[in-house]
Amino acid sequence: MYSSIKSCVKIDESSITEMFSCNKGIRQGYGLSPVLFSLFMNDLPQYFRDDHCPGVMLGSHSLNCLMYADDLLILSPSPEGLQKSINVIKKHAEEWKLKVNTKKSNIIIFSGNGQTKNNENFQYGSETLPIVDKQTYLGIEMTSSGRYTYARDILSKKAYKVLATVKRLFSNSDTTTITIKNKLFDALVKPILLYGCEIWGPELLSYKTHFDKSTIEQVHIKFCKQTLNTPWYTENIACRAELGRYPLSIDIKASIFSYWLRLQHKTVNPLLKEAFHHAKNHSQFFDVLNNDETIRMHSTSNTSSQQDIKNARSSIKKQLKKDYIRNWLKARNNTSEGSREKFTHKEVKFDYQLEDYLRTIRNPAHRISMTKLRLGVHSLRIQTGKYENRGAPIPVEGRTCLVCNRGYIEDEQHFLMYCPGYDNIRMSSILSKTKQVKLAIVLCS
Repeated sequence: MYSSIKSCVKIDESSITEMFSCNKGIRQGYGLSPVLFSLFMNDLPQYFRDDHCPGVMLGSHSLNCLMYADDLLILSPSPEGLQKSINVIKKHAEEWKLKVNTKKSNIIIFSGNGQTKNNENFQYGSETLPIVDKQTYLGIEMTSSGRYTYARDILSKKAYKVLATVKRLFSNSDTTTITIKNKLFDALVKPILLYGCEIWGPELLSYKTHFDKSTIEQVHIKFCKQTLNTPWYTENIACRAELGRYPLSIDIKASIFSYWLRLQHKTVNPLLKEAFHHAKNHSQFFDVLNNDETIRMHSTSNTSSQQDIKNARSSIKKQLKKDYIRNWLKARNNTSEGSREKFTHKEVKFDYQLEDYLRTIRNPAHRISMTKLRLGVHSLRIQTGKYENRGAPIPVEGRTCLVCNRGYIEDEQHFLMYCPGYDNIRMSSILSKTKQVKLAIVLCS
């Protein structure tokens, strides 16, 4: 089959080069390639054991290496042990006539505080392998500190690029429904943001800072504000509520819970089992499970099959959403009656769902104006009074209407229903259904 292989190179649509002989390798894209690679690399762990290379202890197991597809990760608790393992790799490669790409080979030293020792030197033959403080492994950025902050930053940057591409598909005047944009975010952007969240999620959720400030949720919030065409200072929770969207922390918790169930009930891999039992003593991972009452209630559910795990994940996600809505309603209802700036949550937002007007008002300008009115990002003095006095906010009772000059506070109710300065527009809005949002347009223009 491979005794006389000949190939050519396609130059353009109509021409190719002369045929030439291929004396090494196999045909491009042929399925035999991964099989041969696995056969050649299968005995490498035995080489480590034969040479007594020290590994990292995981319970009763000593780990010298982790192999996945064509990725090879070498582990050692000491510089001397790591150099010994590198020498074994070189020996194995020479015996099997393999070539190691040293340009893609790096050393990372996990130190807890992220500080690496510059005096260490690791050699692969005559070549010096570089020591780095960041390295990508299976799509996740690992850092010498052992934390995943940088990994989340990278995922957020990738998601921002996709979000920018999605935004370019639609102009502000586009009549595309909000529902389609929501689906595009969930299908194209969310999977990037939540990649590997079972691993880095517990660390993020353990922080005391509000989840909205995380780089992960910031991408989600930016999407909400872009979709609604509201300014950056619009209240985050109001934007999510207007679209009927939930914070990504719910997806992260559901993924962690599902992963925990798989490790506890379904995995047959001895290393994963050992890592799972070891992680029980690691507070970050299990704090997410133990500190959330909803998750604790579901942790005893019967999960005898993969379908049971999927059902449990769906069930806990629904319950987490209900808990979030309950807390949202509680916060809305607890808003002070004297707070005239909480117009959206107090007066016009009753259900946590995608608002009907976002689907029914087809004119983008009208829809945007209505959104700004509801979310309180308009030009009425109830809002602008916070910034008129050179940064020092004017007291609420001093933000009076300058149109009628009757001493009434210029808030949404006064503008829509009482101010005589808008009587003509108000009457035309009542008489003509095509002008029902005219007041909102005047307000936000």
